[in-house]
Amino acid sequence: MHDPQHTLDGMLVLKCFFCNAFQTPIEYDTKVHLRYAHRKELVTNLPIRGKGFDLDYRTAFVIDFLKRRKPPQFYDHRTAEFVPLDEPEIQSYMN
Repeated sequence: MHDPQHTLDGMLVLKCFFCNAFQTPIEYDTKVHLRYAHRKELVTNLPIRGKGFDLDYRTAFVIDFLKRRKPPQFYDHRTAEFVPLDEPEIQSYMN
C-alpha cells in the first residue's frame, strides 16, 4: 500500500535481534525500533564493554549484525504481512 512501485522488493529484511516480531527492509525504521523499544537491551545485552560505546554505536552494531545474519531473507511485496495500526505496540510508537 505504501510502496506502489514495489521499490522495496529484493531488499534485505532486517528482523529485530531482541524481539523477532519487528521486521522491515528499511534500516531507518529498524534504528527507530531499536532505540524506542529496546533501549535497555542495547545497553545491557550486547557483548560491548567499556566507555565510549554510545547508543548510536550500539544501534549500528546491531544493524550490522542483522545484515550478516544467515540465511538472508529478502523482501517480496507478494508475501509481506502487515500488522493493523490498532495494535497496542504500534499505537505506543505513534504517541
